[in-house]
Amino acid sequence: MRYLYIILFLFVLQGRSLAQPICNIEHYSTSSGLSQGFVESMLQDRNGLFWFATWNGLDCYDGYSFTNYNNQSTKHGGILSTNRITNIYQTKCGDIWCWTYDGNIYLFDIRKKCFIDILTKVEKEIKHKIHVVAVIPLHKGVTWVIDADGYNLRIDDVLCKEGKGITLYNSDNKNLKGDKIFTVYQDIDGDEWVLTDRGITVVGKKNVKSDLPFRRIKERNKDIYLISASDKFAKYDRQSNDIHFIEMPSLSGDIINLSGWKDEDELGISTTDGFYIYSIPKDSFRKIDVTSVEYYYIDKKGFCWMIQSSENKVVRVDTKTLETKVYNFATTHYVERGDKRRGRSFAFEDKNGNLWIMISRLGMYFYNAEEDKLEPYLLNDSDPDSYFAFLLSADGCLIVRKTYGLRQTTELPKLYSFQTSLIL
Repeated sequence: MRYLYIILFLFVLQGRSLAQPICNIEHYSTSSGLSQGFVESMLQDRNGLFWFATWNGLDCYDGYSFTNYNNQSTKHGGILSTNRITNIYQTKCGDIWCWTYDGNIYLFDIRKKCFIDILTKVEKEIKHKIHVVAVIPLHKGVTWVIDADGYNLRIDDVLCKEGKGITLYNSDNKNLKGDKIFTVYQDIDGDEWVLTDRGITVVGKKNVKSDLPFRRIKERNKDIYLISASDKFAKYDRQSNDIHFIEMPSLSGDIINLSGWKDEDELGISTTDGFYIYSIPKDSFRKIDVTSVEYYYIDKKGFCWMIQSSENKVVRVDTKTLETKVYNFATTHYVERGDKRRGRSFAFEDKNGNLWIMISRLGMYFYNAEEDKLEPYLLNDSDPDSYFAFLLSADGCLIVRKTYGLRQTTELPKLYSFQTSLIL
């Protein structure tokens, strides 16, 4: 029999040195009140409540019990096209967007405890059936709903509940340069940068004089930096509204990501040739010979941990000297997935200063500083096979394959929550 659990990691503050940190791992399943065993994603709202997208609607956990909301349980039943919800996103005002398995989207009003059908009225007006392929919520209280056929919607999270504040964006409407949207980014001024296959459209005060396609964007010290579809590095000039390209060292491969670095006046550029640190004041590059970095984390001691799950290794970089050390992993704990979704990795430090690294398809590791090595976290430290294996998918879902037992502690732990989808 297959069992499914929601797992919350509770890292306990310990005063003594341990080879392996102690965790209190709590298991929740349908026997605990969860409405359905398959959970696609989760979030924790501003009130501390946990919300779960399940195959049987939306579940809410208040720390004591679960409450389920679906077509059968809400007072305005029958609104959802299916109870199977795949992703959820919280709005600025606290409501929850629910993206269903069949490509529809609904807004759950947390005060009225009901679902609101946002799309049906719009679809009748534009005479097109929206099939949602991406949902991009912005901090300002606006959500972009990306349609498979280019009928993209910009939605005001509050006004939409009254049937207002919804605008169609596409090239036919003359308000969007291209119909294929790569991403939408909100800058410090609140302007919305819509990166399309035919150039950039800015919803706001800025105007960009370029029809070139850009795929990645990052703001640093109020300046906007971009990566083009042809892997060119560029900067937006606020005075002229032009895009100026910045010459990079010669690349034979592709640019994977654009992100911040340790200091505010630096950027990190991950490529298949290596990792580049761009100094904004010096207009210069430093290279670290670590290729295809999918994720990196800079700890409190100033070390950068670069994850290369495709090569089964993590590289530690001294951010001052750029000296590196490689930590390799065996593939013993590789997580098999039938749907072959590409995962992503991440890292963090707990209150005790322990470094945890979640490596896509390989598992959960902690840094043993005394022995200077990364070790898999074992749920039973006397059993080498009791590892905790998972996959964190690109949309932020944690997919659990194997768990062993329940660890309880008497001390009050600190709670770390993850976007979670669980399939044993």
